Amino acid sequence: MNRFGEVRKQVMVKTIPLMLLAGATGIGISMFGNKDGGNTAAVLPFVIPMSILALGYGLYLGISRQKELMGSYRLTISGNMITRVQGNTPTISIYFSEVKQILKGKNGGMVVAGKHPGDVIIIPAQIEHTTELETELNSIMPVVAAPPLKLLQKYPRLLTIVVLGLMICVFTATNKIVVAVSGIMFVAFFAWAFMVIKKNKNIDGQTKKKLWLVLLPVAAAIARVIAVLAGYH
Repeated sequence: MNRFGEVRKQVMVKTIPLMLLAGATGIGISMFGNKDGGNTAAVLPFVIPMSILALGYGLYLGISRQKELMGSYRLTISGNMITRVQGNTPTISIYFSEVKQILKGKNGGMVVAGKHPGDVIIIPAQIEHTTELETELNSIMPVVAAPPLKLLQKYPRLLTIVVLGLMICVFTATNKIVVAVSGIMFVAFFAWAFMVIKKNKNIDGQTKKKLWLVLLPVAAAIARVIAVLAGYH
């Protein structure tokens, strides 16, 4: 595969604003929850640069892993089967007879969906020989334009903002109803996201291994809800 520069740019444009927003939210919650605001403000000149460095390093690792995954991507159409092989990711094979639909997005990327929920082969727009590939896929089933994206698919940042808003309510509000409702929604979202990512065959194993880290904010949110409901806040 080539044209990784396009992918790197897309990742940076989508990720950097969200990382900065999440970092600012965390610092804001910390300052709000600290009764001695002066001491907290005093350490900000050290905390902010360290946070930026940590976020930058995390972004670098993410882009490097994405490059490695793209470099290992292999799509094979042979016999009566379409197979996608990618490093540290479950292999997906779909028989021609089990292909449910083949969609093409506006960016040129395609998706081959099988009859089983987990059988989804994502073909990035950056893959080589796209014209020949589309012709071959058309011989299996007509490639059709993908339907319009749903609101959260089109604007995924909205979901992130909502989740950050719930986190702010959980860790800064004192009203028991607000904290309880926000906490339940916050934990429910992470539980749903955890299950979706675990079942997704297009997400690499390294990402799934680190998925257990989401239990930290979930545990903190549960502890906060219990503390507020018990009157310890």
